[in-house]
Order: sequence, then C-alpha cells, then structure tokens
Amino acid sequence: MQTQYTIKELIPQREPMIMVDKFVNNENNIATTQFLVQENNLFCKDGALSEEGIFENMAQSAAAQSGYISKCAGQEVVLGFIGSIDKAVIHNLPKIGETITTTVTIITQVDDITLVEAQSKTINYTVAECKMKIFLRK
Repeated sequence: MQTQYTIKELIPQREPMIMVDKFVNNENNIATTQFLVQENNLFCKDGALSEEGIFENMAQSAAAQSGYISKCAGQEVVLGFIGSIDKAVIHNLPKIGETITTTVTIITQVDDITLVEAQSKTINYTVAECKMKIFLRK
C-alpha cells in the first residue's frame, strides 16, 4: 500500500514555485506526478506552459520521488540541484486547463548523484522528455 504525503512534505519549493500538484505513486524506481496548468502560473505565457515550466515540473517530480523515498525510509527530505539536462525534446506546450502527468524513472544512483529519465504527457499527447542529472545535498 502506497503511503500518502502532500507535495509540500516531499519537495522544498513553496508557492508560487510549486509545479507539482499530486504525487501519484512510486513503484520499481518509477514515480508519477500530476500538475494542472493554471493561468496564474509564473511559467505560463500565451495560454500555455513555457519550456522552463515544463523542465521545472520534471525537476520537481524528481524531487518528489526523492522526497518520497526519504520519507518512507524515515529520513529527512534532502535538497537537490539539477546538474544537467540532456537529450531534451519539447514536443508540445501544454495549454491552460490541461493536466500534465510526469513519469520519472531512476536510471542509476551513485552516492549523491542520481540520473533520471523524465517524460511528461497530457491525456492527448506527449509534452516533453529528457534525462536529468541531480545532485543531492546531504
């Protein structure tokens, strides 16, 4: 059974910078989050979420996964930093009112460095995909 935590328990960001609404699950090193694109979002322009907002959503989804793993182990949530974004492809910009589902897969983890693959989709199309290297401050 999945333990439920609020997003604020899993990530260090606070309003207006929270770019994940819900941590859905984490199984076999694969986590899923959801985010509703709203008009008042700092990263929205011309009726859609910008590229920067998409990558911030992916990074916060990875942070939520890390936070969930830490919480389940009885540890404090650790602050992480994006070291690099590689093989990034933006397919579509999600529009206001659409929900993004982001999947983060841990590829490898060595000490304080985690390599993940992230993919974001709406119900109708793929938004973006990339690989991220994340450094955890312990």
